[in-house]
Amino acid sequence: MTELYFGDLLTKPYLRGARGENGYYDCYGLLMELYRRMGVEAPNYKTPETPRQMASSAAVWKQSWEPVLSKAGYPTIKSCDPTDSNTYALVPYSTLLLRVAGEDCHTAMLLPKMQFIHTWQGSGMVVVDRLLSPVWRNKVVGVYQPCSTT
Repeated sequence: MTELYFGDLLTKPYLRGARGENGYYDCYGLLMELYRRMGVEAPNYKTPETPRQMASSAAVWKQSWEPVLSKAGYPTIKSCDPTDSNTYALVPYSTLLLRVAGEDCHTAMLLPKMQFIHTWQGSGMVVVDRLLSPVWRNKVVGVYQPCSTT
């Protein structure tokens, strides 16, 4: 895959539930835009009001996404969820499901060099962070990609 261009998205402001309207994004709206730029239509979901509601909708969300399990040539990570025994492959341009405030409610796109692009209330805008930073290294619930439609 060629490099994904996202420079124009950096510093775009965060707004819960936003899907790009007036330049605002929430984490899932940003993920949808990144996949759109790669020619992939990610399923659209209405952003729930609270992190707890977001976490409870994870089962529905996961029906449209496939886990990216251990693959030769890619670094791996174990889930922070003690009930999940999978080892996930850190394949660039896959989706990260992250645990924030104790809930599995945040999405981001993995980039090369163990970085990821995301937006959330804590940053207030679209940013690139390091996956292995102290803030994020123990927050990965899983790594996913949209289910193929074929």
